[in-house]
Amino acid sequence: MFKISFAIIPRTIGHGPIRLRRLSIADVAPFTRRFEKPPISEGRHPALLSYLLTWYWFKKNYPLAYCILLHGNIVGFIGVSAFVPKETGEISLVIFDEEMRHKGIGTTAFKLLKEDIRRRRLLKTLYAMVKQGNRSGMKFWKKMGFINPGQYREQAARKDRYPPSPRKQCPGTGETIRLVLRL
Repeated sequence: MFKISFAIIPRTIGHGPIRLRRLSIADVAPFTRRFEKPPISEGRHPALLSYLLTWYWFKKNYPLAYCILLHGNIVGFIGVSAFVPKETGEISLVIFDEEMRHKGIGTTAFKLLKEDIRRRRLLKTLYAMVKQGNRSGMKFWKKMGFINPGQYREQAARKDRYPPSPRKQCPGTGETIRLVLRL
């Protein structure tokens, strides 16, 4: 597994009301309360051990992991998993409270992270996995510049570059569509 030096990962990204803050162990408790099914179930472990295991899960699976802050309060999570340095990564974004969705918070968070990735030249390509039938998710990622792999392959053919084949299904999620964004 590749580890990113913390010297190159900023503690916070952005200014103003919406900022990204690097995920810390203190954020695990608020995160586990917001997930329907936390990555590590508290029922099998004492609370402290559960938090440490959840923290380890996040750090292992998301080399770039940030809390989305609105006026200093955690409202969501954005991170990059399946990280291949200088090549590809898969983005995840969630706004926890449904009342906070569709207000531009996710858009701003994504743009902040994308600009930081570009500036630091961490990745060339980002992928987003969207469940089939998730119209709002598909609309969001396409608005952010992601395209279907078929369209990407047509563009890449002109440049003699092909991305890896898209996955048809993610374990446990049903049919998914993989979208591509060239940075």
